[in-house]
Amino acid sequence: MPFYHKLGEIPHKCHVQFKKPGGKFHRKELMGLEGVLEMRNLFFVLSIFLMFAISACNLPSASSGPSINDQAATIVAMTLQAAQAVESTPTAQTILNTPTAISIVTKSGGPATLTVTDNTNCRSGPGKNYARLTTIPGGTTVTIVARYASGSFLVVTPPDGSGNCWVDSTLGTVKGDTATLPEVTPVPSENKGAPERAGSLYYEYACPFGNLSTVLTWADNADNETGYRVYRDNQQIVELSANSKTYTDNTTITVGTSISYSVEAFNEAGASEQRTISFKCQ
Repeated sequence: MPFYHKLGEIPHKCHVQFKKPGGKFHRKELMGLEGVLEMRNLFFVLSIFLMFAISACNLPSASSGPSINDQAATIVAMTLQAAQAVESTPTAQTILNTPTAISIVTKSGGPATLTVTDNTNCRSGPGKNYARLTTIPGGTTVTIVARYASGSFLVVTPPDGSGNCWVDSTLGTVKGDTATLPEVTPVPSENKGAPERAGSLYYEYACPFGNLSTVLTWADNADNETGYRVYRDNQQIVELSANSKTYTDNTTITVGTSISYSVEAFNEAGASEQRTISFKCQ
């Protein structure tokens, strides 16, 4: 059994501190051939240090407990286990491979639309020679379902549910892409009926000494007319071209006598109903 003899004072601290000239302590690092030792080597060195410390610091004991070598081996094993636990623990620098939430916005332009500026006729084909199927109120936006490659007309769906019909795109504002819409070919003009009746008929006149001068104006509601005829007292006095909206008539009349004027649209199929006004020369 070994005996130990104490010579001098054993230091209370089992390590030495080195100070810089300015009074600050030098940093304590364990250096190896590859630089600063990693955690496992650090623990291993500490365990060897503890083993020698126990050998140097413990006094002889009559206890039958584990030997110094067994205690040192136990310390080394526990130190290595602690080192493995430290190495397997994620540090604050670990970057989690967590997917980032991304908002994907799918932009869709929606269907192409036409907003008509004023009350607009919607027809059975691309032109005024086709029958008017319905009238789309001004400011209404309708969906475009097809296009006419040879002109500005579009096939739209009117809001009254009367079925698809044709509208001139120049009479409103188009939004959306119409180039991808299907093209349609209209059937030949099918409107062989008489034109639509002229709109409200207005007049202004002057009749000094029976010399009557009358200015007539009306709304051109027809779109398939050949022209307009004007009648005075049921007698035709003039035939005007299509799209006419006004006419001035000069005649002589007895002061105080009444006179009437009528306007009608016509084509090869017949004439529309007439618009008539009458007044006295005063």
